[in-house]
Amino acid sequence: MNIIDPGDSNPLQAEVNRLQQQLDYVTEAKGELELLLETVTEHSTNLENEILHKNQNLLGYIAQVNKVTAAAAAVEEDCFDPQSLNDVSARTDELGRLARVFTQTMQTIKLREQQLQREKDFSDILIVSVPGVFYLYDRWGNLVRWNDRFQQVLGYSPQTMKGFAVLDTVVPEDREVIAQHIEVVIREGESIAETQLLTKTGEKIPYYVTGRRIFIDDELYLLGMGLDISDRKRAERALEQANQELEQKVAERTASLVESQRTLATLMSNLPGMAYRCLNDPDWTMIFVSEGCHSLTGYSPEYLAENHLVKYSQLIHPEERDRVEREVKKALADKRSFQLTYPIFTQQGKEKWVWEQGQGIFNSEGEIEFIEGFITDISDLIRAEQALEQSNQELRETLQRLEATQVELQKAKEKAETANQAKSEFLANMSHELRTPLNSIIGFAQILSKDSSFKPEKQQRLSIINRSGEHLLSLINDILEMSKIEAGQISLNETSFDLHDLLQNMQEMFCLKLQNKGLQFLLEFDANLPNYITTDDAKLRQVLINLIGNAVKFTEQGGIVLKAQVKLHKTNNQHQLKLEVEDTGPGIAPEELDKLFVPFEQTTAGRKIKQGTGLGLSISRKFTQLMGGDLTVRSTLGVGTCFQCSIPICLIDRETSTVKTAHSNVIGLAPNQPEYRILVVDDEADNRLLLLDLLIPVGLAVQQGSNGREATEIWQAWHPHLIWMDLRMPEMNGYEATKQIRQAESELDQQASSTKIIALTASARKEERDHTLGSGFDDFVIKPFKEETIWEKISQHLGVKFIYQQSAKVNGQQLETNINGQEIVRPTDLSEDLKTMPSDWLEKLQQASSQLKGKKVMQLIQIIPAEKTALTAQLTTLAENYQFDEILRLLN
Repeated sequence: MNIIDPGDSNPLQAEVNRLQQQLDYVTEAKGELELLLETVTEHSTNLENEILHKNQNLLGYIAQVNKVTAAAAAVEEDCFDPQSLNDVSARTDELGRLARVFTQTMQTIKLREQQLQREKDFSDILIVSVPGVFYLYDRWGNLVRWNDRFQQVLGYSPQTMKGFAVLDTVVPEDREVIAQHIEVVIREGESIAETQLLTKTGEKIPYYVTGRRIFIDDELYLLGMGLDISDRKRAERALEQANQELEQKVAERTASLVESQRTLATLMSNLPGMAYRCLNDPDWTMIFVSEGCHSLTGYSPEYLAENHLVKYSQLIHPEERDRVEREVKKALADKRSFQLTYPIFTQQGKEKWVWEQGQGIFNSEGEIEFIEGFITDISDLIRAEQALEQSNQELRETLQRLEATQVELQKAKEKAETANQAKSEFLANMSHELRTPLNSIIGFAQILSKDSSFKPEKQQRLSIINRSGEHLLSLINDILEMSKIEAGQISLNETSFDLHDLLQNMQEMFCLKLQNKGLQFLLEFDANLPNYITTDDAKLRQVLINLIGNAVKFTEQGGIVLKAQVKLHKTNNQHQLKLEVEDTGPGIAPEELDKLFVPFEQTTAGRKIKQGTGLGLSISRKFTQLMGGDLTVRSTLGVGTCFQCSIPICLIDRETSTVKTAHSNVIGLAPNQPEYRILVVDDEADNRLLLLDLLIPVGLAVQQGSNGREATEIWQAWHPHLIWMDLRMPEMNGYEATKQIRQAESELDQQASSTKIIALTASARKEERDHTLGSGFDDFVIKPFKEETIWEKISQHLGVKFIYQQSAKVNGQQLETNINGQEIVRPTDLSEDLKTMPSDWLEKLQQASSQLKGKKVMQLIQIIPAEKTALTAQLTTLAENYQFDEILRLLN
């Protein structure tokens, strides 16, 4: 294992070298400056001594001149003395000699002064040229003289600096150090210190200062010199920072190496194989092998290292040794890595397949020194590959068998598609054949229910016929809906409607069955249950019909409760409509609960009564899930069953939203309208008669045709505004008749005033609806239809306005009409009517209701006065539906 030394950081080392060079330069400049200072100081001292000596000689010469002058004065006094003349002559000669000596002396002094001036100028030049500051101060630290450089550095004028002391030129924190420096210079003759000069602007400049003691005219002075060491300080800081960074990097690299060594040691000890380094000799002598050697070969590392006990080449399968050696030598010769797979034998004689990857380690001359690599056990992989190859072989054989049966599957698929198509055609035909008579049954029942000449009991029978027809229609729809569900063709159609009306309709729809079986039906909903909501009302209605119908079917005693409430879902902040249909029937065994929602599956109770198709609950759950909710059940044998339905809804404001409601009966056309011509085309006379009985009494002009050919002939002669067109007819069907009419309109350029054609068919398939709307039809209505649908379509496509029958009034109170054709009033109004009845009659009614004696209640109702028709009708309905608790509530 090689240990890698941390590499040198070249940029950092270069910066260190540069800073060291600057430091050396500063040190050298410092030495030269100190030497120059010593020379200048010595020269200045000699010059001062020589000037002092010359001045003393000059004073001697002046004294001699003064003597000569005094002698001349004496001569003048004795000028007339003969003896004195001789003395004068002698003295004159002496005086001339002295004058010559004086002149020579003055010339010598002048020459010496000039020489001294030149030496002084030279000293000034040297001082100015030195890159530093010079200053002279007395023993008390007051500045006496300074060079221009010192003044420029500090930034003060000469007048200002005259009153400065040395301590005034340095920063406050260094003044004690400089004071000690001055004391050392006075005491020992010289001293060195570092400080910071404080400029006028407050800038702090680092300086290296020296001080020397000198005497001028026997007076003690101190000579100072300073050198700017800002660059040196910056260099020292940079060097210190560089050293810190270098030390940090060295520490980090050292820690990284230690961690790498620890990680490498951990990896080596946990590798599922063997890492190695060996010599490039015939035996591949191992220099290093990892701990994984033992699990791979069965030998400990010391057995293989240096070939102590066994050579690794001996472990290779004899039949593979030559190949392995050739491939390794070729890879080393090409100076590339090698990868090999071969078998070896372990110490226990077990054969293993290994995978080896290695490469040569070469020196600077390109000669190989070692081979390093890794060897791992791939026996499991080899066995897996062998098993995979075997599996592939088996798979190929299986594919051959599958290909052999593909033709049979294709034939089976074609048969299944043929059968599916046959099923679709059968359902379509059955739908048409069943819906056609139902159209007449339901339609004529609706027309007859408007005939006021029928007595209430006959009106009730007509309502029963109508509901029975609609129930039969729902069974047909169940089969068709299941077919759509299986084909994935069902869709959601959300509308706004009155929830309270829907729930009341459920009660009214099953009232006769409940009465016949002696069952009670309770409708319970919260006081804050909203009136108007948005969801798919048709699917919700179908779900409730299925659930309540099952409850009535299986319950023999007790009753059924329909509960409704709306709650706000905490997770998605959406309103949820929660409905429960609970009965007191036989209950369902736990093991049969899973069968409830499986198509065509029935429970034990369902098979006993032999009713239904087993599709209702399956369709109900599919519808509920399509609306975004779910349908669940809980049941207890011998107690009853409860179905829970929960779906998301939207609440709406009745005044600001359009809610689907049923109109009252149409009794005529609104005045001031043009004549509207309507053609009814159907091969079934009953269907034509049904539409004629609806349309003619309100004042519409109507003609009829039995096939498409008659329809085209009547259209050419009469030009109707709207055609109700059946699709399946002999001689010419509705598609062909519509095609010819549209073509004739195109030739006559009558597209703007084209006849509206509405398909009227018993087929409920979406494919036929789409095909019809794309074949020239304006709309599509499915048989059996509701009366209000006919009026809505006529109003939609022609703009016809109708007159609707107004609700009757009894005693000034507005009445409503229930599904049985009976007129009722609100419970609050009934309580007022009851107050007017005799007290003994009220007591008898209360007693009979509390004892659930229906016949007695009916007898008491028959003696109600004729003018209280609303009270009679409502109490009769409550009694027939065994809602005696409601009668008692009204009485109380």
